[in-house]
Amino acid sequence: MRIKRILNNNAVVSLDENENEVILLGSGIAFKRKIDDEIPLCSVDKIFSLKKSENKSKFYELISDIPMEYIKLTEEIILMAEEKLEKKLDESLYLLLTDHIHYAVERSKEGQQIRNKMIWVIEHYYPVEYQIGSEAITMINDRLNCHLMQPEAGFIAMHIVNTSSSCSMEEIKNEMKDMKAICKLVSYHFDIQINEDSMNYLRFVTHLKFFIQRVKHKQLLNKIEQSDELFSIICKKYFQSYLCVEKIEKYFLKTYDAEISDEEKMYLVLHIERVVNNI
Repeated sequence: MRIKRILNNNAVVSLDENENEVILLGSGIAFKRKIDDEIPLCSVDKIFSLKKSENKSKFYELISDIPMEYIKLTEEIILMAEEKLEKKLDESLYLLLTDHIHYAVERSKEGQQIRNKMIWVIEHYYPVEYQIGSEAITMINDRLNCHLMQPEAGFIAMHIVNTSSSCSMEEIKNEMKDMKAICKLVSYHFDIQINEDSMNYLRFVTHLKFFIQRVKHKQLLNKIEQSDELFSIICKKYFQSYLCVEKIEKYFLKTYDAEISDEEKMYLVLHIERVVNNI
């Protein structure tokens, strides 16, 4: 492979067998080399291939300014995330995450830590992505000899969510605010501190995630056969949970002018009952 462009001493642009631009990374790969020189494969540690032209130009600029260990570490984090999520993540994550990690480490070295007010919501709304963020923080601190704090796990999680979701970051943030508001309603209605470590709570939060999306996209669950009778029985049996769900409906009426179907209410009642009684 021949050098088409030199980005820095450790990164060059070349062409693959299909004449597509690729980025070759390697310690000192461009040292004493010039355009059109051959690069032996033994000198290449990593080959990056980005399809979108806007990502390529930004990545070239990024690599020129950021040490190679950040690029390699970001790739390891993304591979770990893809394995845990069991899906391929958008290539733009390489850009966003590399830049974020570099900036976060530089801030940390200067004694600056940014608070993440949404960390509680992120941890419960996107538990898998948050776990990935936590593991990434450990990797970063160990490899780069820095001391990033736990709130950074939330920021990394949101980068992963943002590049793997069809929703915008603003939509995702609004959904998380809705979830937090609902959890507060439940906690205040029953005057309890919800056990956030329980499996019932995890199931409730997972249900809320998709419930909120259904409400906002007007795709509420349809009526099922004999649901009226079943709904009536459940509401009478779990009356306080039903009253709590009525408060939740008022929240959605006020916020989104959206009513909740009886089927949705029924499932909410059952989930809330399990959470507050840990059954």
